[in-house]
Amino acid sequence: MKPSYFEKIEFFLLAVFLPSLVFTVRLNAIILFLLALNWFVYSLLIGKFKVSKNKKYLWFIIAFFCLYLLQLFRAEDLGRGWLSVEKRLSILGLPVIFCYSITDKRELKDIFLFGFVGSIFIASLLSFYKTSSIYFVGLPHLGVVFESLVMHKAYFALYCLSSIYILFYYSFRKNTIVIWVICVLLSVHFFLFSVLTVAKMALIAFVLSLFVLLLFLLYNKKSYYIFYLLTFLCFIFSITFFWFFPQIEDYVFDAAKNRSHTFNEYFVNIFISTSQRVIMWECSIQGLKENYNWLLGMGLGDNINNYLNSCYIANGKESMASIGYNSHNQFLHTWLLNGILGIFLLLINLLIVPVLAVKKKDLLSFALFIFFIICLFTESMFAVQKGVVYFSFFYSMLLYTND
Repeated sequence: MKPSYFEKIEFFLLAVFLPSLVFTVRLNAIILFLLALNWFVYSLLIGKFKVSKNKKYLWFIIAFFCLYLLQLFRAEDLGRGWLSVEKRLSILGLPVIFCYSITDKRELKDIFLFGFVGSIFIASLLSFYKTSSIYFVGLPHLGVVFESLVMHKAYFALYCLSSIYILFYYSFRKNTIVIWVICVLLSVHFFLFSVLTVAKMALIAFVLSLFVLLLFLLYNKKSYYIFYLLTFLCFIFSITFFWFFPQIEDYVFDAAKNRSHTFNEYFVNIFISTSQRVIMWECSIQGLKENYNWLLGMGLGDNINNYLNSCYIANGKESMASIGYNSHNQFLHTWLLNGILGIFLLLINLLIVPVLAVKKKDLLSFALFIFFIICLFTESMFAVQKGVVYFSFFYSMLLYTND
């Protein structure tokens, strides 16, 4: 059957949707609006959708988004509150579009993923070109690299390291020498670029997710003895490592207490961001304890930012207040924003994809979401559009194209 104009429009918009996110948020927002408009007009005129078998899970994401709308009534500034809702529209829009699809997106999955990897590769080349001399001078000058990136280094590293999982997924699927060589070279490029951005939290999350993926593979192959042995050995190794290298433990506790060691320039950024995050988390937990915020949340708008900024000032961190740091932990941020129901719905929506991936032995879905979930412990991904769209797109595609 010849595809209709609606199908062609949806295919084109989805093909450029995620790649456009790497370079510009504005274009991405326009594409999302056009996608929703095309889907809405199609539903009015024709209404014959390819409904996903996983449609029952759609209610959880709808409830999660509706909770944001309800928090508008508690916003100090209604205008700022609506801007926050607008930033999160893809949380509702993309799952609905993928679940009640105009086109069969299972056939388009490869195009979406290749477009994403290709855009990240181009973006990394552009950043490399802007600072090519920096890479040959030395690590102490990496601060200049941050300014040249097309997005914040944490999200750039998230995208680069996600691309590695996608590349290895296709290298195992195609299983040819040429594909293997291309995927390995691109993976090395993405990994080294992530290292050069010094996005340590994303790198740590990537290593941890690799370990979880290894356990997943062993479990699927029924290698239970190896699975339990490896888990036990890693536990013993961690204890031994801290026992024989107590200075590592000192660095961790000193970062929490905001005491500095003598680091070289490469490690200064690591120490500062770690100690700052500890303060952000402490202020967020303190906010949960006040005025039953753990139960009902603080609401949208500037409610959370105003509280956190006042807490930073009270702790003598005026510089953090001037920047306006958020919680830098999505679980704490959601709890502060939406209360106990919000954190409950967040956990359900985050766990749906990896749980179904375990049942279906879907390595790509499992790896990407475990990696993303670990990153949420150090970043408030839903506070920025690049994080919201990353979650919404992969959540929708992996959940509703793997029927």
